[in-house]
Amino acid sequence: MLTKLNSLKNKLTPPMIFGILFTAGCLPFVVYACLRMTFADEYSELSTFFKLSLLYTPPAGVLFYIVGWSIGRFYYSDRTMSAQKLLPALLLITSAIATSVSVFVVYLWIVTASSTAPELREYWNSKFIKKNALVLSSIAGNTNIDSLLLIDIVAHNQSEAVLRAAAKNPKLPIDGFLQLVENPNPKILADLAKNPSLPLPIARTLSEKKDWIILKNLSQNHAAVPEILEKLVNSDDEQVRMNIATNANSAAILLEKLSKDPSENVRRAIAANRNTPVSTLITMSSDQSGEVRYYLTKNPQTPSEVLEKFIDDPDERAKNSARNILGRH
Repeated sequence: MLTKLNSLKNKLTPPMIFGILFTAGCLPFVVYACLRMTFADEYSELSTFFKLSLLYTPPAGVLFYIVGWSIGRFYYSDRTMSAQKLLPALLLITSAIATSVSVFVVYLWIVTASSTAPELREYWNSKFIKKNALVLSSIAGNTNIDSLLLIDIVAHNQSEAVLRAAAKNPKLPIDGFLQLVENPNPKILADLAKNPSLPLPIARTLSEKKDWIILKNLSQNHAAVPEILEKLVNSDDEQVRMNIATNANSAAILLEKLSKDPSENVRRAIAANRNTPVSTLITMSSDQSGEVRYYLTKNPQTPSEVLEKFIDDPDERAKNSARNILGRH
């Protein structure tokens, strides 16, 4: 065993060792980036992380090894190496870095919404950009885009990333909503449910879906009118009901209904909501949960008669909070 290790050690030249070390030091950043991309998506699972890792890690590893090997060869193997021998490696590294930086700069320029509508149309007409889903998605999500271009992108692009970016864009016109709501991809529909410009007919269609992420996004969208929230209030999903409890568009009757919800988290959200009717807050003062009563003391709409009731509350947080507000120490 030791003989084999010594043999392997003798075969490893300084540039190879430096290349391996450089790769080992840089690859964790690629893995971390894959993790960030995975958890940035509500639909992502652990399998998504493995797919991203398999997609990006091998080419990144090869690039890191070439860079490390080139540096190691320059510094450790042959200090007298001529510029002619070094030139191919330097050109390869420089071109790779220049290409990466160029794509990143273009993407950054677009994604920061600094581009005007004519510039975005010019980008869209570029043959290079039309092949780059990353840049296209940033164009589709840019709020400076004109509605005709956005409809064009939705109609002529099948990339999930591009369509999801368009679905979230508040500039999306009604024709774009009508096209995207027919898409079978639940991720696109979930992003559509987030759109702050969501029209009522589209919201009605989305409220009929069974996917919980679509309903979750719809219930927390402040474009959702009371009619839609009323359809969702009986959802089996606690997060959906919590979103309705904190949504500014929730009608008083919905807040009153949720004040009796079996979930403590939902009732706590109602107790903290400034839009909750005073009559409901008074009724909730008898809630069995000390956590709910504590959040009632933090609501500026809670009447003093309720705070007086909490001065000797069995829950320490509710009691101390009520006493501090009333000046009873």
